[in-house]
Amino acid sequence: RPDAWWGARGTFGGSAGMSGPVGDSPASVIAGPPPQSWEFDVLAAAEAGGCGLREVAWEIFQSTGVTERFGVPDERFKAFLGRMELLYSVENPYHCALHAADVLAATHCLRMGLPDVFDDVEVLALYIGALGHDAGHFRLNNAFLKNSKHTLFRKYPDSVLENFHLGLVFELVEDPEVGIAEHLDPAQLARFKELVTHLILATDMSKHRILVDRFKDWMTRSKEEHARRRRDAMLHDTIGSDVTGTGTSDGDGDGDGDGD
Repeated sequence: RPDAWWGARGTFGGSAGMSGPVGDSPASVIAGPPPQSWEFDVLAAAEAGGCGLREVAWEIFQSTGVTERFGVPDERFKAFLGRMELLYSVENPYHCALHAADVLAATHCLRMGLPDVFDDVEVLALYIGALGHDAGHFRLNNAFLKNSKHTLFRKYPDSVLENFHLGLVFELVEDPEVGIAEHLDPAQLARFKELVTHLILATDMSKHRILVDRFKDWMTRSKEEHARRRRDAMLHDTIGSDVTGTGTSDGDGDGDGDGD
């Protein structure tokens, strides 16, 4: 059961589908530097203690207090993280749960360099977007889906996989058993979903040059005139850059718009 992970871990997508016990706190199985540090090595931590997406995400979210401020009960959020981890295949060597945990850790470190920029809805969207940006990835890229006229391409003609990942994330967010949507008011939920949509679609590498150029342009404008646009650009750039490259030394091999 994904909501029972606090007492005993299952398996997660990693180098070898490792598993390990969870004690009173996920932090107890995270070896080495904490996830809030640029020195954190998700692969080394997994090898040493069997930790994965759930432990890393729990420690990071706890350090921010954002779910507590939205009134999300701990047990519900633990179950949410368990379901999120299950969206990643243990058969996928790169777009796996460890990759999602690594991107979240890097995203958190980047955000901590801008401590007064983002509000709680933006932080929640940024972190959920980081966790779910490759949810359900099945080892095919956008070019293949397009050229093979895959059913997903017929459903999503642009940014095929990114739209697929986004749909899975929203299904989980709105899940009546473990979702967090009911803890946001209508205005917050609408803004959260808008931000997550922009963030996950921004991981389409075919759009990265446009995003980088837009970011450079916005950063040269006056703070007073474009403060909001600059914050939006920072949100997109933080997750869209996918800065860490877990599990490979030469990128993910997609190279055609599905770097994620």
